[in-house]
Amino acid sequence: MGLGYLIVGLPLVLGIVVVKIIDFLERTRFPVRGISPSYFASVALLFGLFASLAATDAWQRTNKTTMALATEVSELRGILRIAETQPAEQSEIRKAIRTYIAGVNEHELTAQGAGATLAPPPLGLHQLYLIGAKSGAFQDNSSVNSSYLSALEAVRAARVQRLELRRSHIPVRHFVILLLMGLLTQIAIGFSHGGNRVATTYSVMLFSVAFSAAIYFIEAFDDPYSSGYAASMAELQEVS
Repeated sequence: MGLGYLIVGLPLVLGIVVVKIIDFLERTRFPVRGISPSYFASVALLFGLFASLAATDAWQRTNKTTMALATEVSELRGILRIAETQPAEQSEIRKAIRTYIAGVNEHELTAQGAGATLAPPPLGLHQLYLIGAKSGAFQDNSSVNSSYLSALEAVRAARVQRLELRRSHIPVRHFVILLLMGLLTQIAIGFSHGGNRVATTYSVMLFSVAFSAAIYFIEAFDDPYSSGYAASMAELQEVS
C-alpha cells in the first residue's frame, strides 16, 4: 500500500514542480509565449485514453471477482436447500459448509491469503465431496446426488476463479505510463497559460488534483480488499 500512496501523491508533487519550472523560465531569456490555449487538449486526450483503459481493466476485474463470489454464495445456498430435503445428511452438510466458510474467511479472504490460488481447498469442501460420494447418499436418489455434485463443482470453480482474479493487478509499468502522460499534460497546460502566473498555477494544480484523484480511484479498484468485496465476504459468512 506504500507504493499506492506514493503513486497517488506523485501527481501533486509533479504539478508543483511544473509550476515552479515555468515560473523560473518566465524570469529568464526563455519565457513561454505564443502557445495556443487549446494546445494541451491533444496531450490530455492521450492521458484520458490511458486512464480510461486502466480504470476499465480494474473495474472489470472487480466486477468479475464479485460475480465469482456471488456464484459461490448462490451455489452454497443451493446445497443448503438440497440438505433441507435430506434429513440424513442435513446436519452433516451444514457442518461441512460452516467449516468451508471458516476456512475461506481465515485463509483466503484476508490480505495474507491473497496469493493462495494454488493452496489446497478448504477442508469443508473436501467434506462436502465425501458426503456426496458415500454409498447410499441422499436415499440413493441419483437425481438429487447429481444436483448436489453439480452445485459443489460450481462452488469449486467459482472459488478458483475468485482467487485467480484477486491475484492479478494493474502492472506498475502501466501506472508509470499513466504518470508520464499526466506529467506531459501538466506541462502542456502550463505552457498554454504562459505569461500568467496565477492562471498557470491554478490550472496546473487543478488538473493535478484531478490527476491524483484518478490515480487514487484506479488504485483503489485494483485493490482486492475494497469495501465492495468486504460486503460480499459478509454475505458469504451469512450463508450457513
